[in-house]
Amino acid sequence: MLIRRDSVCLLNPTWKLVPQKRPTLIGGDIAIKPGADRNADPCTSRGCMWGKWTDGKVYVPYYIANHYSSREIAIITRGLESFSSISCIRFRPYQDGDHEWLSIESRNGCYSYVGRQGGGQTVSLSRQGCLYHSTVQHELLHALGFNHEQTRSDRDNHIRVYWENILDGQSPFSVLIWILC
Repeated sequence: MLIRRDSVCLLNPTWKLVPQKRPTLIGGDIAIKPGADRNADPCTSRGCMWGKWTDGKVYVPYYIANHYSSREIAIITRGLESFSSISCIRFRPYQDGDHEWLSIESRNGCYSYVGRQGGGQTVSLSRQGCLYHSTVQHELLHALGFNHEQTRSDRDNHIRVYWENILDGQSPFSVLIWILC
């Protein structure tokens, strides 16, 4: 990986250098793109779900960057495969001709965009601190379209937060206003 001050250049599955801007993160691990759409769940408003095939399965291509060790790849693969036994989700390796895929890379931290973004979509699983089964699953759930429900802008219409029960500095419950394309 080549790092420049304003962007990151990565090898994509066709082995070309692709400059990519560093994303803005909200909620600690959700990458967002600049824009003006505000919604409690912007993913569903823009149609970001991965499509279901005629066999009822949702196939999501993925590419694991070659900078991971075999042990790290095994952790990631186990996280990918864990969805098939409990859901219709089937992660499968990237193939030439795929137009949309998850590009699993060790960037700075653990993060993902929410839902299908188009093209090679970064899921960052840093080699320093992100390679745990539950973390892999968590970031993949974001890529599938799941948000942190406790920070939705319409959260207070549905639940009551007892702020007095939350320790100072431990609150992941601040409502976020999404600004996305």
